Amino acid sequence: MTSRVLPIFPLGSVVYPGQTIGLCIFEDRYRELLSDVQDTLEFGTYLIDGPKVAGSPFRRSPVGTIVQVMGFQPLHDGKALVAIQGKQRFVSRKWLKDASYPKAVIEETPCQGNSVDQELLHSTSTAVRALRALHSEVHLEDKLDKNAPIEGSDKAMVWQLAALAPLSVHDQYKLLTISVPNERLEALSQLCHERFSDYQRLINMSAQESKWSTDL
Repeated sequence: MTSRVLPIFPLGSVVYPGQTIGLCIFEDRYRELLSDVQDTLEFGTYLIDGPKVAGSPFRRSPVGTIVQVMGFQPLHDGKALVAIQGKQRFVSRKWLKDASYPKAVIEETPCQGNSVDQELLHSTSTAVRALRALHSEVHLEDKLDKNAPIEGSDKAMVWQLAALAPLSVHDQYKLLTISVPNERLEALSQLCHERFSDYQRLINMSAQESKWSTDL
């Protein structure tokens, strides 16, 4: 594993390798971070947990994602829109205090395992698409395409399925911490089935409440 110092941008969400998201940069310290990475166009992201008690610090997650800046658009009010794409997982080993923004000594942690189980990949893809369809039934304002394509290498498709699954941020982070793709697929499939059951119970409860209202 390769160790190096990396600037870190905290997020309330998870970025997976291969996933592209947009950021709105408005704090001076993170504008400084962007200026400092002009040569490499790389920094890290990690998930922060909100403080459980008012005034307490955020908890830093130890596993994060190295990201690449794919596009940058400054705005007239001093803010900037930045497109980033996940590249590689990392584990933070030591947090530094020599900059206005977070920095850490990190170790890159590439995926382990040589091959992806094709049957497991197919069954997990089916579970993710079924969950997306049911999610759209429960959350009418958040329609998800159950036929969203996945492509690329087998390992890339494992990450894409994780990104497509409508899971909680803590479940998404759990998947990021798993280094073996087949183990990640198994965990993702289990999470999808648990979430599917939750949605089905919610639908049944809503149907029962509707029946009671009609009977009254």
